[in-house]
Amino acid sequence: MYEQLGVWISALAILGMWSQLYKENPFYRTVEHVMVGITAGHAIIMGFQTVRNLALIPIFTKGQTVQVVALLLGTMLFLRFSSQWRQYSAIPVAVLLGVGTGIVMRSTVEADFLAQIAATLKPLTSVDNGILVVGVVATITYFLFSTRRTGLLGTTAGVGRWVMMIAFGASFGNAVLARATVLISQVQFLLKDWLRLL
Repeated sequence: MYEQLGVWISALAILGMWSQLYKENPFYRTVEHVMVGITAGHAIIMGFQTVRNLALIPIFTKGQTVQVVALLLGTMLFLRFSSQWRQYSAIPVAVLLGVGTGIVMRSTVEADFLAQIAATLKPLTSVDNGILVVGVVATITYFLFSTRRTGLLGTTAGVGRWVMMIAFGASFGNAVLARATVLISQVQFLLKDWLRLL
């Protein structure tokens, strides 16, 4: 019985979201508000469980006092809502930005810069490797704005432009196919699980 209730709720939610394709209506707004409410409630519960598991339990049951600093900084974020203590909410924001920037810079240089260069420097032993190297070099050449693009440089920049257009087109096609997959799975759910036509 509960399984059927879940199927009906899911089907009505799908139909409610699809009803916005026709025009704005109360059915769509109701489903939208319920989804936002569920998401907000889930975020609050997950936040509470994170604070409990990573701060309160280690502090009070295991005696780990290092988490007191994190708990204090996290609590100081809420000073933003006090007109008298508002300026002190900048302290945890500064700590978050400093630590986050340090972590991101270290991982970004390694993952997004060095790893991509290493992945591009492949031996030209196959057609795939040749296309990859030529495409990367041509795309980088397209962004050389310090000199005039004439002759070989202009041709290479033109190839780079085509490589980017193909890459963007493939990325857009992938996004469309992903959305189409979601649509197909919803239609299958409605026809098979809800209406039992399949």
